Amino acid sequence: MIGNDVIDLAAAKTQSNWRRQGFLQRLFSEDEQHCIMSHTEQETMVWVLWSMKEAAYKAWNRQTGTRAFIPHLLHCSVKVLDSDNFMGKVVCGDFKYHTQTSISDEALHTVAVADSSQKIYEPENPDIIKDEGGLPFIQNNRKLLPASVSHHGRYRRVVSVCD
Repeated sequence: MIGNDVIDLAAAKTQSNWRRQGFLQRLFSEDEQHCIMSHTEQETMVWVLWSMKEAAYKAWNRQTGTRAFIPHLLHCSVKVLDSDNFMGKVVCGDFKYHTQTSISDEALHTVAVADSSQKIYEPENPDIIKDEGGLPFIQNNRKLLPASVSHHGRYRRVVSVCD
């Protein structure tokens, strides 16, 4: 299973006020809020955790077929590798997703996979094929491979698993 999320950081600054009353409590557990408040770049950590939840949710949705607004059921743990790279895990019930987040060019991008040994690639300008449930796939060597599509502001990212 695969999911991804991209955040245009400039758009996020103008579209979302993460400091407004109730915002953090609505989306993040107490541990996640502590992670945000104790990080030197609090706003960055808000979007890292949110992106982890979104990417994992897409993988979970593909795996279970369930659609729901469940940010409190997605529990994140994150390891800061450096100021622009993060690794983590997101747990949702019995499901666990491994995440990798990178920040570049005013965008933040997270990929989530159920199997950490899966190889991921980003095809250039792929044709997206959706199944009857609306899940995206790409064609590679006559095989349909699961894909994840994300867009926000100026950015669009498509990821898939290697064949």
